[in-house]
Amino acid sequence: GKLVVTGTLAMQGGGFRALAADTGFFSGLLAAAARREGSRPPSLASSGLLDNICQMSTNSGSSWFMAQLIYSPSFVQLVERMAATPWRAAHNFAHYWTEPWLRATRIDVPFFNVTGNLARAVVRALLGSADADTILLARFLLATGVTWTNFVNTLLNSTSGLNESVQMGSSVNAWAEGKLWIVDHTAVFPQGGTVGRFYEAILGKETVAYRELDEASIGDKVNFQPARISIILGAGVDSAAPLPYIPPTAPPFTRRLNYTARNQTAGGVQLSTLSSPLDFRSLMRDAGKLPVSRVVGASSAFLGTAATLGPVPAQAEALLSASLTPWISSAPEGRAFHEADELIATVKKGQESLPFALNGLANGAVRGVIDGGFCEGTGIAEAVATGADEVVVILNSNASNNPYFVQLLFPGGLDHANESPANAFSKPAALFPVFTAPSAAAVRKAFADDFHLLRVTPRAKFLHALAVGTLHVRTAENRFWGIEANRNVTLHIVNIASQLKIGLLEDFNHYNVLVQEVLSTLMNGWNRRFVESVLLPMFLGSSDRFTSKTGTVDSEIGTLFV
Repeated sequence: GKLVVTGTLAMQGGGFRALAADTGFFSGLLAAAARREGSRPPSLASSGLLDNICQMSTNSGSSWFMAQLIYSPSFVQLVERMAATPWRAAHNFAHYWTEPWLRATRIDVPFFNVTGNLARAVVRALLGSADADTILLARFLLATGVTWTNFVNTLLNSTSGLNESVQMGSSVNAWAEGKLWIVDHTAVFPQGGTVGRFYEAILGKETVAYRELDEASIGDKVNFQPARISIILGAGVDSAAPLPYIPPTAPPFTRRLNYTARNQTAGGVQLSTLSSPLDFRSLMRDAGKLPVSRVVGASSAFLGTAATLGPVPAQAEALLSASLTPWISSAPEGRAFHEADELIATVKKGQESLPFALNGLANGAVRGVIDGGFCEGTGIAEAVATGADEVVVILNSNASNNPYFVQLLFPGGLDHANESPANAFSKPAALFPVFTAPSAAAVRKAFADDFHLLRVTPRAKFLHALAVGTLHVRTAENRFWGIEANRNVTLHIVNIASQLKIGLLEDFNHYNVLVQEVLSTLMNGWNRRFVESVLLPMFLGSSDRFTSKTGTVDSEIGTLFV
């Protein structure tokens, strides 16, 4: 389970904002590398920009980005086209990415914006209440008319030609051959009074759900467990995952699930219960056969907690024939996602008796898999868990050079965030800290005082900051992530801060502008020396200033040492 490497990339989730920030950043780096070498046109493969990156740990929208960069020739061509003509990046991203996506989903911006009020009206009229999560769920479905699985399938197919036939072990673009990709997500194992609802009929007359059978002690109690699907890229569809799905050091309570079907009829309440052991071996053995779209769909399901938030969201899903939670089973031969969908469809359609359908769910060990951000959204913890001692981290923050999600990994981070350890759906306290030093307060101070701020391109509308700095940190022993204590790790952090949201309540055309602004900032003449002496060497190597370990804060790149 340990692959000790130094060329590691961790990429934070963040929906469309993350994808746009990532696209602008790597297009800009490619343009800067071509400018330095005097080469035209720039090529991702020939530039060697990612040659020194041995592995990538990605979340949510950055998993969308990485899937396209790995498997789609047309998306690589788009990145190279934007690098070759930086002044037309917004136009090219709109033409080749955003517009095909909007056409495929039949969403125009005014209609998407109107659905907010429409969703509130529908939910209140039919269910009598309108909590925020139900409104978001209804709004999404009214705008797209699809389940989360279909949403991600449509996104990847329309923008980069990736459909469900593309498997994790399929052929890849030249730059990615032989690298390790870790796709982070969260496995949902409800405990205590929480259940994961597969289905709940209107008025709650029928409920099918699951929960953790063998609950943990109070200190280890988590509803969400870090999980990952990993693959050596280009190794073929018969290749297995090189890393365990869940670290073997994780507390053993995540091994058995309890399944319950409740049916309220005129004659009373009928209840059926079954239990099933969990077995992750097929997910690892058949990782190469898993559809890419389903894997990154799990990584990005940021509304996937709908299944755990009580009866109202579940009944709204039933009303709209929708599902925002991806489901997975223990089926072999790459059918883990498809079999789960088929078993749940049997329940919803009433094709079999409830006890029979429940038996299928239990035998398949069906459970929810959602956005990795519900455990840790930066990708840092999963990257460090592989044994990496140097990690380049790409963040996308809202509005400012915000250290919020990074400082959570350090002592005092959860306290600062005012997240109660008792709140099952905040970051589970048992998962932290990942590092023992420095403190979260020192990390926040480093972001504020020591990080280098590039000069943002003039008249930028959405990009507020592009900050770069380095943290030298020490690991904590953490069973949930499989991390050993007292390892020294270097984090090189790039934080792309914009005022854009991750996708909700946002004009999709704004992401075209963000791509342009990130790329233009990297190509800004004021930033050239820094980009060529600090940022490019993070990927290409060979900079004395970048690798300096003198224990002082460098004048060009903020550095915090333990």
